[in-house]
Order: sequence, then structure tokens, then C-alpha cells
Amino acid sequence: MDVAYESYIYCRWVDVWLTTDSSGDFAGRDYAAKVMMDATTWPARAATDGGGVVDSQIAFARAAAAGDRAEVQTAFDLNGCPGWKALGSEQ
Repeated sequence: MDVAYESYIYCRWVDVWLTTDSSGDFAGRDYAAKVMMDATTWPARAATDGGGVVDSQIAFARAAAAGDRAEVQTAFDLNGCPGWKALGSEQ
């Protein structure tokens, strides 16, 4: 698995968190937060992190677990997720 694929999957889970938070599906939101934390150990990201990326993902996953929508939206924006979401909608 490469970093681009992992980034796409990560962004999809951040989007799931935002969507389930908006709809009041807190079980789905909590699961998405768990996957966001799991993503910090995915092999390509961990192998290529020069410092800071994984640390920021851990902080965003903790914010997600705490229900901090503003921080999760920041994760979505800073990780280029709007572009990944647009790519996914074209498939």
C-alpha cells in the first residue's frame, strides 16, 4: 500500500466522521474516530513520515474521539481531503 492510497482512505474516514457527526450517528462517529487513530500506524504513512504527520494525525484522532468537530474539519482541510472527496465522487 502506498501513501497516496492510505491518504485517500484516511480522508474517506475523516469524511465519515463529519457525516456521522452531522447526522447524530454517534456510534458511527466513534468508529470513524477509532479508524482515524488506527491510521497512525498504517505502514506507508509510518514508514515515510519525516516527523509531524503522524503526530498531527494522532492529535486529530484524539479530537475526533472527544467530539471536536472543528478540529476534525481542520484535519479534513489540512490533509487535502476536499480534493480526495472530489476524486472519489467521480468514480
